[in-house]
Amino acid sequence: MSSSLPGFAKEVRAELLTCEREYSKLPPVAKGAPLTEIMLRVTAFCQDFTDAVLGDKRNHFVQSNRALYSRFKDEIVTTTPDFRPYDGDVTVYSSLVTGSHTTPHGLEYVREIIKR
Repeated sequence: MSSSLPGFAKEVRAELLTCEREYSKLPPVAKGAPLTEIMLRVTAFCQDFTDAVLGDKRNHFVQSNRALYSRFKDEIVTTTPDFRPYDGDVTVYSSLVTGSHTTPHGLEYVREIIKR
């Protein structure tokens, strides 16, 4: 901050220019009722979002991410804990989680975790 009046005036002009640049980025003032304007914008946003999800518009976005999503989902499944509702040696029972790559654990393991 400047201690002289000319320096202070220069800083004020610089701040004013910054504010005017930021102000010019705002959308124009709505002509109609504010509630109507808000509802129209929310509805337009929701419609754009629905179109993107369903692939009606921007279908390249949905199609390009479908394989990525499938691979991501498979990777999550491989980390799913393999808990089996049995006592004793649980490796003789088939897994309840298809595709899990984790070590199978039975009720004894779960009880030990709960005790901690």
